[in-house]
Amino acid sequence: MESCALDTAEQFPWDAVITWVDYDYPVDGWVRALKFQKEASLAHGLGWGLARAISQAPLDLQIRVSRLDAFIPLPLSRERLAKRGFNQAQLIAQSLRSASRSEALSSKLSFANRQDLRLNILKRIKDGPPMTLLASEGRHHLVKGAYVVVSKSPRTNRSEGRETFSTLLPDSRQPLQGLRLGLVDDVMTTGATLAEATRCLKAAGALEVIVLVAARTPK
Repeated sequence: MESCALDTAEQFPWDAVITWVDYDYPVDGWVRALKFQKEASLAHGLGWGLARAISQAPLDLQIRVSRLDAFIPLPLSRERLAKRGFNQAQLIAQSLRSASRSEALSSKLSFANRQDLRLNILKRIKDGPPMTLLASEGRHHLVKGAYVVVSKSPRTNRSEGRETFSTLLPDSRQPLQGLRLGLVDDVMTTGATLAEATRCLKAAGALEVIVLVAARTPK
């Protein structure tokens, strides 16, 4: 299995970023409780906050969000997902879509009934130590080649009893050709992980990737 990430030195390949709040008290505590104490209900508030941030973004950016074809939660590796029991980015994305359809926000968010939540496009194939333990340079090295775009549904390899995937290679057809995507996650720190995922989506033909994160480390 090979990564579909573009070989590029561009540090921030996404087209725009929308974030709700700084990753600081009390939100940092909420995120830690969500991820490490399995307080999954906290994703509800993070998703609602992100929806409000979109509704308060500049009009041109709101319009671009309204044109997105799908939301893609940043995936966890199989090992990390099994240990945690859920993907916090997926829960936040689900809450974001629910919030956008509420009476309080639906009139302000024109994407409310349009975007799909796509869970099987992007797959993480490399795991490693928690990113909080690494400096910026280490984060970029760790996530290089960490993602693939899955061009077909997973299938079971009967002879080996495991799932295999048909993945996009750099010279293959581009299954995301022309699509505009929203990449959803809980926190942006250095941006290394989201940058690598964005490169992978663009290598697969995505026309635009807008990063949507609940919290961002203060600059």
